[in-house]
Amino acid sequence: MTNRVGILGGGQLGLLLAQSLIRLGCEVSVYDPDVDAPACKQTSFAFNGSWTDNEKLNEFFSGCDLVTYEFENVETDLLFALQKLKPLYPTAEVLFTTQNRGREKAFLKESGLPHPKFAVVPKGSDLASAVSEFGVPCIAKTTFGGYDGKGQFFLDSQQRLQDLVNKVEKNPVELILEEVVSLDKEVSCIVGRSKDGKEIVFPVFENHHRDHILDLTLVPARVPQLVQEKVRELAKAAAEKLNVVGLLTVEFFLTQKKPQSDFAIRVNDWYILINEFAPRPHNSGHITMKACDLSQFDVLARVLLDVPLPEPQMASDAAYCMGNLLGDLWLEQRKNSSATSHSRNLNLAKLGDFPEIIDVVDYGKTEPRAKRKMGHFIAKAENAETLMKVAERFRFELATDGGCCSHD
Repeated sequence: MTNRVGILGGGQLGLLLAQSLIRLGCEVSVYDPDVDAPACKQTSFAFNGSWTDNEKLNEFFSGCDLVTYEFENVETDLLFALQKLKPLYPTAEVLFTTQNRGREKAFLKESGLPHPKFAVVPKGSDLASAVSEFGVPCIAKTTFGGYDGKGQFFLDSQQRLQDLVNKVEKNPVELILEEVVSLDKEVSCIVGRSKDGKEIVFPVFENHHRDHILDLTLVPARVPQLVQEKVRELAKAAAEKLNVVGLLTVEFFLTQKKPQSDFAIRVNDWYILINEFAPRPHNSGHITMKACDLSQFDVLARVLLDVPLPEPQMASDAAYCMGNLLGDLWLEQRKNSSATSHSRNLNLAKLGDFPEIIDVVDYGKTEPRAKRKMGHFIAKAENAETLMKVAERFRFELATDGGCCSHD
């Protein structure tokens, strides 16, 4: 019987997972270097140490029945040893593959799953020659680390290539080159997979990015049904091939222009490519907290605790939208407020003007910063077009009309 689950990482994903676990009667331990991490403030069992502190991590694992993680940038060297002490879900093997873009793409190729054309450029290699051979335009990405557009470089000119060559000469790093896909849609699909191999799959989410950061997620996705069925099928196949226990989020590129890759899968006029994996809850999956009868966090909690796993269903026939609330909104409210002191709380006085918005979640992060994910909202209406207009107006009102709350 599982009495305590450990979560590596104390951000918003860990916080929301902890809440689902607690509702099922489980104790939760959280490990994060930051004592002010949102999930650390919600548990009596918070461990604060570096990701390379073997002694502290051993103590953390020893006090748990099993462990999971909320983000990928955890070094796997220690985890391979630690998972022999207590079960880790998904395993260190899964994380080892998915946290490195080169290994991830190699897995896709070996598994026969659709992916863009790519080439790995080892650390210290001649980048200019590799790009010349690969062809431009292309996108260069660091193989490890980086998210929300960090560690990514669009190469479409000699000057941009030279700038990157200069950077990697000063700080050598392994890179991966990928073809530029003419995107028509970006979608994600989350699979839950139990310890006995039972798989469930959520509806397909349509994602919109701004400055490389997820901005809005819509469900149902505005994509042909046959394409959605193939996306769900591919996501399940990937989870099975990786032998995931827990959640696997699969991000897809959809295009109506034939890609360079020979591995693209065509469904009618659409080509499907897998962009990347996340073996954990996902930002786009926040929408499941209202759009589905079980959230992504509820499903992961059930997997970890061996609770029966039903197929998630849409909560209604309506359209739903999730929008990120970034630290920029807090900073704008402070700038536009006449108050002499500022709270870290958003002023939601205008919320009553938006009946479509059915939920607002503040993650409780101590310090708002530009581009930092501080919370999200979920809205519900008859169609996606209405929701996108509501989202734009709501965030505009937050930024321009708010003054900060006074309850510090």
